[in-house]
Order: sequence, then C-alpha cells, then structure tokens
Amino acid sequence: MTEQTPFHVEVVVEAPRELVWRAITEPDRIARWFGWEYDGLESEIQYIFVDHAVQDPPRLLDLDDGEQRQTIELVEDGQRTIVRVVRAGSLEGADRDYDDIREGWLTFLHQLRHYVERHPEEGRRTIYMSGEALPERVLADLEAEVSGPVWYENRFQRAIAAGGEGDLLLSVHSKVPLDSAEPGSVAVTITGYGLDDASLASMRRQWESWWASRSAPTRSS
Repeated sequence: MTEQTPFHVEVVVEAPRELVWRAITEPDRIARWFGWEYDGLESEIQYIFVDHAVQDPPRLLDLDDGEQRQTIELVEDGQRTIVRVVRAGSLEGADRDYDDIREGWLTFLHQLRHYVERHPEEGRRTIYMSGEALPERVLADLEAEVSGPVWYENRFQRAIAAGGEGDLLLSVHSKVPLDSAEPGSVAVTITGYGLDDASLASMRRQWESWWASRSAPTRSS
C-alpha cells in the first residue's frame, strides 16, 4: 500500500445525525454533494461508498479500497452533527503543504453542509472549470463578480455562498496558496439547486466565458 499523508478535517452541519448519515450512505444523496457532475460520478460513488465501505450506523463509515483508507465519523452535538474525515497518523505539520485528498474532502464536506442544511431534498447542478491560472487573480475577480458571505476558507480554498438563482455556492480550489502571484493548478466549482437545463446552459456559457480569459482550461464538465 502506498504511504498516505495523515489528515483530519471536519465540518459542523446544522442537522440531526440520522439525516447526515443518509446523506453519506445513500448513493442518490451522495451525488448531491460529492465531487461534481460528470459521466463517471455514479461509478465513483459506487466504488468508494458502497463496494469498499463498511458501515457502523449511524456513527462510522470506513472507506478502504486497499490503497487508501479514510473514516467518516458522525458525532452528535445536540441537533447539530460534527462530520469528521480522518486518515490515521501523526498530524504534526500535516496542513503545511498541499494534499489533494485532504483538500478534496474539505471541499466536499462543505458541499455536504450546503446540501443538507439548505437543499436536503433537491438535486444539484454543477459547473466545474480547471486549468493553470493565477489564484490571486481568479479569487479577486470572482469576488468582484459575485457577493455573499464566505462559506469556508483556508490557505488553498475559499467558497462564497452567493445565493441568487440556484442558491449558488462558488468554490475556488488552488494547489498553491490562494495569495500566490505565481500560476498554479486552480479549479472553480459552482454548485446550484433548482436549475433547469436551460438555466444551467445559460449559466454555463456565462461562467465558461468568464473563465476563458483567466485560465488555459484543462477540463470543463
């Protein structure tokens, strides 16, 4: 097994544990917060959360495919739920450098929170764009384009709850620190709810045009 970097990330969800448990174990609900829409998402969810998962409801979900192992723990806190994703090991200095798996889980946990707290019975729509870009510029331009409270942030990520049509959550995810003036791999994920195909298509054209002047895209789906 390839050695993996330990990590511990968590988010507090304003919802009972039983509701959050359903959101992390039922594939149709997982598809409303994990990753983003693309042709292989259903298969990825089946592989991670079903084929290589052991449940201890409603407290623990152990994910282990023989190469990577993480556990998702749900802790009751009154009517709130603390959701923790852990890869065991020493955490000393673990957040100093970028780790793709850790930062990915952090992105998804906050998408989980947005889904469970605000749209628990709705399907999502997403726009995903990535490429080489200046993270400092992408973030500044995004914040000039939309307004809303910061949903979460750290050295490598910031998300804005912009609301509006679709109650949008916009996330910038960079493999170099967000305040870097040097280019790096940057992704923007836009998550919305209640959008029909026409509304999504119009929004996609708008955002892909915006992105085209800021990056050399490697993927858009």
